Amino acid sequence: QLEFIKIKTAKYEKLVEKYYELSKKECDESEKAELIAAQTAWKNFKNKEFTWFTKRFEGSPFDNNYYSEYCEIIRQRVLNLYFYYTDLMIH
Repeated sequence: QLEFIKIKTAKYEKLVEKYYELSKKECDESEKAELIAAQTAWKNFKNKEFTWFTKRFEGSPFDNNYYSEYCEIIRQRVLNLYFYYTDLMIH
């Protein structure tokens, strides 16, 4: 099950990049600066969260739980970027 979660997380990470790049192309310059800043901050958070939990929980009985939560963080970012991109396309 852990391997499945890792594969799913990697796919979500690709979707984050996809919708980030699509959104960057569609938004105006002022929004683009905010989007870039938000994505940079989000990546920093994601990396720190991953580093923290792998140091603390790698190999523990709770490994699946923490990887699942990390996957959920990535999935939520996909949804945020997808909804933002969809809104850009409608308006």
